[in-house]
Amino acid sequence: MPRVHAPNQLLKRLACLGAVWSGLACAAGVGTAEVAADASGVPLLTRFNAEHYDVMPQHVGVAADASGRVFVANVEGLLVYSAGRFESIQTPHENSLRSIALTRDGAVLAGGYDQFGLYTESADGSWSYTDLDERFRDVAGAHPIGQVWLVQELPDGYYAQGDHRLFRIGHDGSAGSWPNPGPALTALRVGDELWGRYEGIGLMRFDGNGFARVPGGEEFIRYGVQSSAPHPAGTVFTSRMHGIYLATGKTAGLKHVDTPYDAWLREVQAYSITALDDGDFAIATLSGEVAIVDTRFALKKRYRVSNYPITDITQSADGGLWCATEGDLVRLEWPSPWTFVGEEDGLFGALNDAEWFEGSRWVATSLGLFRSRVGDDGRARFAREPWAADEVWDLQRVGGDLLVGERNSVMRLRAGVPSKVTDSSGVFELQVSTFVHERVLALEDSAIVELERRPDWHVVKRHELGEISISTLVELDGEHWLLGNWRGYPVLAERVADANGVHLQLTPLGAQAGFATAADVGSSVWLLDGKVYAVIGHDLYERRGERFAAVPDHPLAILAGSRVNELEFRRGNGQEYAFTSRAVWKMQDGRWEPLRVESRRALGLSELSIAEDGRLTVVAWGGLLTFDPNLGARVDSALHLRMHRATLTDAAHQTRLLDRRGIATLDLPPLDALRFEYGIDGHDAAVEFRTRLADGGGGGEWSEWTAIGEREFTRLAPGHYQLSVEARTRGGRASSDALRFAFQVQPRWYQTRAAAWAAAAAALALGSLLAWFWGRHRSRKLRERNLELEREVAAHTRELEVANQRLSRLAVQDGLTGITNRRGFEQFFARSWNRLAEQRRSLAVLMVDVDFFKQYNDQHGHLLGDEMLRGIARQLEQHVQEPEELLARFGGEEFVVVLCGVEIEEAAMRAHAIRARCEEFGKERGITVSVGVAACWPRGGLRPAQLIEEADAALYRAKKLGRNRVERGRAI
Repeated sequence: MPRVHAPNQLLKRLACLGAVWSGLACAAGVGTAEVAADASGVPLLTRFNAEHYDVMPQHVGVAADASGRVFVANVEGLLVYSAGRFESIQTPHENSLRSIALTRDGAVLAGGYDQFGLYTESADGSWSYTDLDERFRDVAGAHPIGQVWLVQELPDGYYAQGDHRLFRIGHDGSAGSWPNPGPALTALRVGDELWGRYEGIGLMRFDGNGFARVPGGEEFIRYGVQSSAPHPAGTVFTSRMHGIYLATGKTAGLKHVDTPYDAWLREVQAYSITALDDGDFAIATLSGEVAIVDTRFALKKRYRVSNYPITDITQSADGGLWCATEGDLVRLEWPSPWTFVGEEDGLFGALNDAEWFEGSRWVATSLGLFRSRVGDDGRARFAREPWAADEVWDLQRVGGDLLVGERNSVMRLRAGVPSKVTDSSGVFELQVSTFVHERVLALEDSAIVELERRPDWHVVKRHELGEISISTLVELDGEHWLLGNWRGYPVLAERVADANGVHLQLTPLGAQAGFATAADVGSSVWLLDGKVYAVIGHDLYERRGERFAAVPDHPLAILAGSRVNELEFRRGNGQEYAFTSRAVWKMQDGRWEPLRVESRRALGLSELSIAEDGRLTVVAWGGLLTFDPNLGARVDSALHLRMHRATLTDAAHQTRLLDRRGIATLDLPPLDALRFEYGIDGHDAAVEFRTRLADGGGGGEWSEWTAIGEREFTRLAPGHYQLSVEARTRGGRASSDALRFAFQVQPRWYQTRAAAWAAAAAALALGSLLAWFWGRHRSRKLRERNLELEREVAAHTRELEVANQRLSRLAVQDGLTGITNRRGFEQFFARSWNRLAEQRRSLAVLMVDVDFFKQYNDQHGHLLGDEMLRGIARQLEQHVQEPEELLARFGGEEFVVVLCGVEIEEAAMRAHAIRARCEEFGKERGITVSVGVAACWPRGGLRPAQLIEEADAALYRAKKLGRNRVERGRAI
């Protein structure tokens, strides 16, 4: 157990300061105009805590090197983040670290309680520690050292500021130390000098030979100064009690910088400051907030990034801003035009749309309409509007009004006051007419409602469309609309006025209009650059006159690939975007360029919204991502692909680390296993890897892209090999070059040619002799024991079979419902995919999701919610014929059914039967299910995951189109 008592006193002090800040903030509030919160959220961030590394998540210092690796001073030692993973390195005496600094030759200088030393990394990735304070064992008064407040490398050597003494080890090997003028309270680097705050004295500087007073330094006898950073005019300092100070020279002293946000800085207690690459400064506070200020100390941004006091902050080479706190490590993408809000900001449910309106941000979700407000603590939070607590599908700004399409009505919001425009059966899109002034078309599943504002919003006409299920709508002119149809080909709708009023004349399009693709997967339509396009399946068509022509070489068709049928467009403020559920493109200089969102939170895009100031909101399943084009995309830093470890397990089962640099071919002994671990330094975006193992004759195929940064090879045949690794981000950014590792596996002694001939001869002679003796000596014994052994083996076999059956059932059984769990599903699905690929038979998947389950859970409690899930599972079991088919719990309230040898038509019929049975079961409780159906013939070039994705996408459409329904996926 590490000795953390003395360092914990420091951490306890910081915790007390954080508690003091909380009380002050609650009592006084921080809502000054100068630090108003931004409802667009915080930069994309990743939190790391005890779930990611095996030490206590209490951190005091952080530093980053030129490749993006991060080093953290932790209460249990040194924590290293490299190649996308953490490694903890204990100090020799298991003491905590207080300060770290990187040296110019790549080592880590570290100081803690009663020790300071140097960590160096060897070629195989292991770390060693050199105890530097041992150089001063014979110096009177040097030990005990006490707390080491600061370690730094200056031009003339390594420095360590202890409680009672300052130490230096020169680059020439010399060593020197000086007694402090008083007990040290903190230490700072100012240019190429060390400054310290000493009890009863205040600030002093060490000029290389002795201590000299800093003009005005006596002001800090009572008040502390916590950190410093280089500034164009000198050095900037932070004081948790007084805010910001600036020193313009060694003899000029420190002068307080008066800012409009001084009161806020005192309340949040500014603690650490770092200079950013763009010239700004980041100030971290004990409240868990980070402020960005410019060189004139004007406040530009303010973010809350942690619920713990931030003890240190630094910027890494890959664009990350790292915060060390008392309870986690936080990495922000910086600089970045992207910000994020989600559940932690008060947003709940599936997100459908977002708009900026009347100074607030409004978000449509499956749980109602949410609005942003600034709380007493100065933080923007979201709360549900009581007048729109049902599902809200779409929002549309029209002048000074906000139209809200919810489950049962269309509402109008003006000056904060809501009013009903009309009842509806679920408006999923509100589309402003481009031909008729102040007309809005409200799209329902099988109806179009014309709304106009003359003088206030009212219904002009409701058009029922019968069997047509609208996917999209394009206005050809004021009287003609082209409709995308989930159930078939596009439909041309003409507004006709006669004696009975205005109605729609519908003309279904098909082969006569030029479509060659069967429309059983539905269709969508869109308008781009004055041209009308239609999508059916994976095929894109352009309208030319009265007919459509296929355009497979259209740039967007190439970019979207198999998701071309998901394409949608949004325009506003002179900007134009296209998107699918997985990617966003922006029109720039006449070309569609990808808008990189390298975050795991960007999966499942459902909507784009453009604010009047040009900010883009990307609505994803995990939250809202906001892109500010005025900031511009940050300059992409190189992806540093690094070999973290190369581990050899030889034939004797001895394990050792190898030189991981791969700069020369390694000559390896016969081995049982060779394991490689690799990753991207510092980058926290969604990263994928692929590998290729080439033998001496070349060749070797690249593996599939995967998020797993490791590869293992067992019992490789003797020969020459080269492992190549490539990496890319989800946004499409690739590493600059491949990582290569060459090695040669030596043969075992029995694999040589001479050994093979000798072994064959010896085996022949020995085998003949042994066979003769064995036959005479053992035949009688074997006959006597044969029956007994058979009985024993049979008994043990039965016992093992029973035990294995029990273990197998428990391993794949869901504890709540009693059906197969996610692991069992993945095993069954993989076996079925391979088997049906050989048999050339179809495989179908049904994704089943319980509708309104969250509301049911909230209203009736988790116990009744669990009982409901068990009941739904019992209903689904009636429609699954195991063991040829499988029912499994996919997660939460979602189930999956695997049907072997079943085509899409039969699978859809089974899905409808399931939906009806569940509707009958849950009618008294208001519970239904939605089902997504997909089927394919397993074959080469098709990934198993694509079938699941198509079923999941179909389920998403079923949910979006009103739930309690069945939707088919695309043919793949």
